[in-house]
Amino acid sequence: MTYEELKAAYEAAVQKCSELEKENDELKKSNEDQALHIEHLEEQILKRNKMLFGQKSEKSKFICNGQMDLDGNVFNEAEELTNLSAAEPTEDSITKKSKKTGKHRGRNELRGDLETKEIVHTLPEDQRKCAVCGSKLVPFSKEYITTRLCIIPAKIFKITYFREVYKCEHCDKHGDKANIVKAPNLTPAPVIPKGLPEQRMLLRALMNVRAPKPIDEIFLQVQNEYLQEVIEEKGVTDLDDLTPVKDNLYVWQGDITTLRCDAIVNAANSQMTGCYIPGHACIDNCIHTYAGVQLRYDCFQKIQKQGFEEPTGQAKITPAYNLPCRYVLHTVGPIINGHLTKKDHDLLANCYTSCLQLATDYHLESVAFCCISTGVFHFPNEKAAEIAIASTTDFLKQNDTTVKKVVFNVFKENDKEIYERLLGSN
Repeated sequence: MTYEELKAAYEAAVQKCSELEKENDELKKSNEDQALHIEHLEEQILKRNKMLFGQKSEKSKFICNGQMDLDGNVFNEAEELTNLSAAEPTEDSITKKSKKTGKHRGRNELRGDLETKEIVHTLPEDQRKCAVCGSKLVPFSKEYITTRLCIIPAKIFKITYFREVYKCEHCDKHGDKANIVKAPNLTPAPVIPKGLPEQRMLLRALMNVRAPKPIDEIFLQVQNEYLQEVIEEKGVTDLDDLTPVKDNLYVWQGDITTLRCDAIVNAANSQMTGCYIPGHACIDNCIHTYAGVQLRYDCFQKIQKQGFEEPTGQAKITPAYNLPCRYVLHTVGPIINGHLTKKDHDLLANCYTSCLQLATDYHLESVAFCCISTGVFHFPNEKAAEIAIASTTDFLKQNDTTVKKVVFNVFKENDKEIYERLLGSN
């Protein structure tokens, strides 16, 4: 090989090495980008799973605040059904009629993501004989009968019923046709609970799992009348009947869904569509249940229009529908995982100031706060109360606001003592 040939080969090798190094750098960058993308997707999946199956309210993010019970007793923030018959101002009209028709509408609306159990009806062994030739009947298929919702307090799943279908193999092979025998249909008759508490629990569970979508106006009329009847049974607490602890700041231990004021605050999830766990005792579930199915659809539309989930520390306003208050302020509080940070502190403070600013924008005079981010969101109760009071008092002093009265709604006796002590020491 001549010198020129060696030189050319060397230069070609150098060029190839340079190209390979460049390609390697590009691959490294691509891998880094892919790793970041995978990390982002994993975070989104974890977030979605928490919303759907774990913490989705203060919620669900679906979660429970540990502030309500399933028996209709008042917990930290709310429980039970409520409604105000007088029409209140609304931001959006959501009385669209459903376009769904057909005989099997109910079956099709059973949620496909529910746990499903199968029950198969079979023939007793002594009845598995061919009536034609006396040979043994053997199962060869299942015949679908029906699918029903089965509801247990705080749990809902589907039971799908089948029955085995048998044939005589001897007749199938040697006769004109196989002798087909079906197991008897032993499906129990559908049972609607007889007791009023059980019926109300069933209705609540069905409302909790319903997807956000328009609903028939006739149903809405019936629903609204029902919720109004329930609130009449429970009784409404009027803010004007309460006594402030200090400077138009109130501490009230009661059911926030029965409080008549301008606005109550809901500890929402980032999707803002409420808790989907049937009968769950969190405030998000209670407020959505007793406001009516309109609220979930309203919140859904707002998030769809926004194009992204609601960030922590911000707030949205909706009509209260069947609640005795006028509006609901929805805010997503921080979830504490480990040690409390300054960011956690600031985000919780933002929840209060965002709600108060929104109330000011809508010229509201009274706001009732739940204990945002406490309970299963693990924000320390004492620190949460300090932030709530400080954020509220600072906002009222530093801003030209229409808000004149603020209620701190609590359930636990310990929280009541904390708020009263802190307000008394200010």
